[in-house]
Amino acid sequence: MSTSPIRIIIIDTNCFLKLYQSSVRPLMGQDIGGYRLLTLEKLVAEFKNNKNLVSNYPSIASGPKHDELTNSAIKLSGINKKRIKNVLKELAPYAKSFLELYCKKQNTEIIRRLSTPDLELLATTIIVKGIMATDEWPLRLVATDLMEDPEEYKIGLLNSLELLHLIQENGKISPEDRRKTVRSWVLYREKMLRDWRENYKRLFGESADSLDDV
Repeated sequence: MSTSPIRIIIIDTNCFLKLYQSSVRPLMGQDIGGYRLLTLEKLVAEFKNNKNLVSNYPSIASGPKHDELTNSAIKLSGINKKRIKNVLKELAPYAKSFLELYCKKQNTEIIRRLSTPDLELLATTIIVKGIMATDEWPLRLVATDLMEDPEEYKIGLLNSLELLHLIQENGKISPEDRRKTVRSWVLYREKMLRDWRENYKRLFGESADSLDDV
């Protein structure tokens, strides 16, 4: 009996920092429910080179979590690296133009841009036909627009709560540990989607109000 191929979930910096507040060990690099949790070398470097992040997340900056995170960077063939570079040539100007137009329509004071790591994350997801996990709304907005053409862009999109739901559904974390994890995100004012409370209710069938009691 053949087994379904593992699909890759590429997790951005904000999401993997939040996931490491859970009790799940090992975490990054693991196969869960037919998905492999990976990240990018550039995102790992982005974390390591950010003094504020290293100071705020010392347990990830060194020790077992650090080693696990480093080893979870996706390994790409030379051909795929070249393909990613080619995708970036078209993706970068498209994302810039798309976000400029969106921000002007919304009358926002700041025109948002995708960083180089953001663009590489999206381009890599496109090439490996994977799933991108991020709570960064500009990145999600661009990805969602691309996904309007599913034949051309065979990618998926998750937020941190949906990723946590996947982990719980596959028995890697208990409901109580999940509550503790999200409560930690609330306590430390982690970046989450604006409608995260509605997402929490939809995914877990319970109100997020009790998570404010820290």
